[in-house]
Amino acid sequence: MKYLNILILFFVFLIGFALSDELKIIKVERVDEIEYASIECSIRFNVLIDYPRPLVFSSGFGGVVSGDAKVQNGSLTIYQIRHTVPVGNNSISFQAFDYTNYQYPYPVYINKTNYAIAQCDQLPSNVKFVSKQDKWHSFSGFGIPFNWVKLLNPINLNMDKGFSNYEFVCQVPEPYGCYFYPAPNGYQKRNYWLIVFIQASNTFIPFNPATNVLIKSKQGTVVFNSTFDGLKDPTNPPMQLLNFESFPPINSVFNFGEMTNHATFQTQIINNKNTLTSISREDDDMIQNQLIPLVGSTSNATFIGMAQFSSAPQNIKMHLQIIDNQGAKRIGGDITIGTKLKDAHFDSEMKTSIVNETNLGPRYIYHTNVKFDTSYDPTMTVTFSDQFSFESVPPSFPYGISKGTLRNYSVSISSATGGFYSGGLSCSRYGDHSNSGYIANIIPNDTDSNQVVISKIELFNLSFDKVLIRIKANDDISGIKYLDVLRFKIQSSDLVWGNPMNGVYEAIASVIEYYPFKTIPVFSYDYRGNYQGIDLDNAIIDTNFNKAPNLPTFDYNKDKKVDPFNFTSFSFKYNDVDVSNQPFNNTLCFGLSGADKSMVPQFFLLYSPTNVKAHETDKPFIGAWDPLKNQFCIDFIIPARIFSGEINYIMFFSPFIYDRGFIVNSVGSAAQLRVISNYADQLPPIITELSAYPSINVSIDSQKTIGWDLRIEDLTNGLLSAEFNITSEYDLNPITIKLTPNNAVSGNDKSGVYQLRFPVSPNCRSQSFKISSARLTDTQGHFGITPSTYNFNPFIKFLLSNQLSINITCPNGNNDNESPVLNSFKSSLVSIDVGEFKENRVVVFNFSTSDSGSGISARHNPLVYLSKPTSDRISCQSKLLSYTNGLANYSCSIELPYGFGAHDALLVSIYGIVDNQLNMNGYSSFDLKSLGFQYYLPTSFSDKPVLESTSSITNQASTLTVYGHKFGIDSSKIILQVNYNNGQGWKNTSVSFYAGIVLITDNITPSSTPFYVRVIVNNVISNQILVTPTLVPTQCNYQVDQTIISKWINSEVYHYLQASITIKNNGIKPIKAFSFMMGNIDQIWGVTITSGPTYSLPSWNPTINPGNEYTFGYILKGTDVGQLTNVMVDCS
Repeated sequence: MKYLNILILFFVFLIGFALSDELKIIKVERVDEIEYASIECSIRFNVLIDYPRPLVFSSGFGGVVSGDAKVQNGSLTIYQIRHTVPVGNNSISFQAFDYTNYQYPYPVYINKTNYAIAQCDQLPSNVKFVSKQDKWHSFSGFGIPFNWVKLLNPINLNMDKGFSNYEFVCQVPEPYGCYFYPAPNGYQKRNYWLIVFIQASNTFIPFNPATNVLIKSKQGTVVFNSTFDGLKDPTNPPMQLLNFESFPPINSVFNFGEMTNHATFQTQIINNKNTLTSISREDDDMIQNQLIPLVGSTSNATFIGMAQFSSAPQNIKMHLQIIDNQGAKRIGGDITIGTKLKDAHFDSEMKTSIVNETNLGPRYIYHTNVKFDTSYDPTMTVTFSDQFSFESVPPSFPYGISKGTLRNYSVSISSATGGFYSGGLSCSRYGDHSNSGYIANIIPNDTDSNQVVISKIELFNLSFDKVLIRIKANDDISGIKYLDVLRFKIQSSDLVWGNPMNGVYEAIASVIEYYPFKTIPVFSYDYRGNYQGIDLDNAIIDTNFNKAPNLPTFDYNKDKKVDPFNFTSFSFKYNDVDVSNQPFNNTLCFGLSGADKSMVPQFFLLYSPTNVKAHETDKPFIGAWDPLKNQFCIDFIIPARIFSGEINYIMFFSPFIYDRGFIVNSVGSAAQLRVISNYADQLPPIITELSAYPSINVSIDSQKTIGWDLRIEDLTNGLLSAEFNITSEYDLNPITIKLTPNNAVSGNDKSGVYQLRFPVSPNCRSQSFKISSARLTDTQGHFGITPSTYNFNPFIKFLLSNQLSINITCPNGNNDNESPVLNSFKSSLVSIDVGEFKENRVVVFNFSTSDSGSGISARHNPLVYLSKPTSDRISCQSKLLSYTNGLANYSCSIELPYGFGAHDALLVSIYGIVDNQLNMNGYSSFDLKSLGFQYYLPTSFSDKPVLESTSSITNQASTLTVYGHKFGIDSSKIILQVNYNNGQGWKNTSVSFYAGIVLITDNITPSSTPFYVRVIVNNVISNQILVTPTLVPTQCNYQVDQTIISKWINSEVYHYLQASITIKNNGIKPIKAFSFMMGNIDQIWGVTITSGPTYSLPSWNPTINPGNEYTFGYILKGTDVGQLTNVMVDCS
């Protein structure tokens, strides 16, 4: 044994000798700013090391926590090494070992001592936190925990320094809990959030009404103390809960995801003033799932709640509870609802094919295909192992569906494998269950172990909302596949110079999407699969310590000291508005110290609790700088009949994102927007009656019409529109039926009966039709959708109804189980230049299909796909040209996006060929090749300049932005020309900003008539674009707002109201005269009355100057405000 140990030591000595290259530290740079600490700091250093092999750093030695390679260039590597050091100035060291031949138990260690000094400043003992507002402000909603927040500022600290999140902890007695963390602050560490929540329990939880929330330092010093007052006293007299309903019903089981993936609860609550109500699940960690009032008044309202389920089968117990400052009190018994998955799917073994391929471009040498039998699964993805897991091919109907029906079909999908891939090539299928198949073992001719080299990143400010990204990068062997900048991918189509081996890329990004980042991250991938990323907070791009630049808006905010919470003013024109009868026009104006006047604020009203993501789809209200008020102002409209209380909102002010809670915590009650509604209605339209027509089981022995009879109710706002999509288990091509109140067979928009009808031919397949999706919208924009995810479902009363499906049997149907076939297939092009003008990037496909059994379905038009070997693909839906003698002839055209498939392969496939018995067929590129049809489309990518669009311009402006491609990187070789259609032809125009995809000129001659622009690059002329100036109005620009002051009934018969009218001059000229007429006036004041009667501005206020307004009042007989008629305005 002794001799064995000697041999091992001798062997290790030999390894150490063999690996004895000297480790050289070339440069050291601290990553983190100097920060405060009471005991120790965690600090990162970038260390440039010259060593030919990878290193691993010993944890614990010299306070090392971790060491990661960030950038490599030959033997040079920048490692990011994190140390934990005590307060003071510390000399730091590390121990590393060569990872190349690392074997237990004797790695070869390399020690480097005292390689840098780590400074950790003592946290001042007198640090405190103060809240900007006294009150706790709450956040809650569907699926959101009850949170109460305060915005805190530290005092006695240098604002340029921060501290570890572990330096301070918040404490609050159970059952409360709390968080404490930095708020997004831009360039400063000034604001911190303190959040309180309530832990969940299935039993009564008594609360301490005098609970204090503390923040303590590591030494236990209290640096903040606040009494929690977020909960109110119980309602007196006590509130009442009536008519509780659960959808689906209690103790039921429903198919998850088919109609909904959540349960909805509805109850009537009387006299709810201060109490919170929620649905508590047995697996909740916090009290959440608030019930929200949608219909009625504060004294008598209908509340809605939702509880989300997961996709796994489960049986969830819930209960209703109320929360006030006495505790969380359980109401009633258990609410148990279960979920199950739809019928199980199946897969056969995968059958894979691979052939050598020389036609798919220089990077691909293999053409691969996978086939397997399955049943339809919308969650299915198919992944080839030469691609990355996040680049899987997610088949979506009808892509990938080959022979069979949706109940039992074959998948056939093709891809291409590059010449640099090595190892076992396989294909995997994921979804309801997984499967995989081995394709081949690839031995490449060339290898590529080097990462993409990014030599330069530049960011240019196009506006405060847009930034131009320019990246110079190279990968000399396999080439750059794409550059991921987190929000999107920059690909070969974005090249403005060079090629994937060595090129310059440009793209435009939205600044707001990168808040609160300092820069834009870049993750590079080559065609071999080598990957390298640039950290957001350590944006080194090369071994010369060059870094990705900060976003221009970040640097602007730092230079101008723009603090996201430092409002100099913030006010709504009206903080309290009455929307009982009609929408209300309002205005928000604010100032932010240091903000540029060209910044554009955007405002979203979150007025619909049943659509929590409305801001992602709704159009915002756009504001601008108001020079008369010296503020930014946004005009917006509040819909009618919003439930009384505070309205949530979000404001985008690049690069900051605010919601109501943030702003209220910063500026206080001025940021509160409250509405009053005598009777609110935020509930979307609901289906209250549903029956299958003519029944749920129908024999189709002749041509018949089937469908549903239903009643849609929206008793206050009324229905605006509805759309229903009908599918079956054999056919996902929807039958779409759209309705408006005009389609009602009886009733009206408040309550109407409608008929959904569609024909069925006797030459059919037995199947079950269902309403697979629907959207119902009322006149105020509240909508419900099916299937629903935290949205109101208009079918909630029928989630388990047997009337949802219509089962048809087809006794006379053709017993056809054979799939239709493709008879011919050809395209108009054998290759395409994807760098051409758009009209030259069009390819037309003509093909024919046939079916010897039931015949081709005229309702289903096949789709032709053009796919890159990654998951990127585009398609066109064909049109039936003729159907004679059993042969269906189709055509479709695809306009390729600029650069689509540049320096890449484009595979052609066709899917969605359907016969009258709903047998389907499709052909992958591999299948098309085996039939002798065109299966790929070669691409080229010319350097021709192409214009895509321009910015808008007024007839008084001279600045125009031109967007396009391939403007090059040499500004001396580009000319911008303008043709004003004045007979002088094309005129050279100077450029104030130049890039490969953007030009900005400040020298447009103001014009009221349309004109053309074009560019010339290296003597190559681009296409021309027509620019139509927007005419700036010279006439009056005014706004009339009416506000109801009060209503009453005289003699218990006649309705009266008092209202005020405000005329606002939004134009640039004074309003010298304003007159109008109005009916049913009982009294009016503040105006001059003449014959008619006509009302006009009084003699003491005959003019309204720009930016000013004039208000007067009236009383009329009626229930709604009066209408101004015969309005005459003079601004001459």
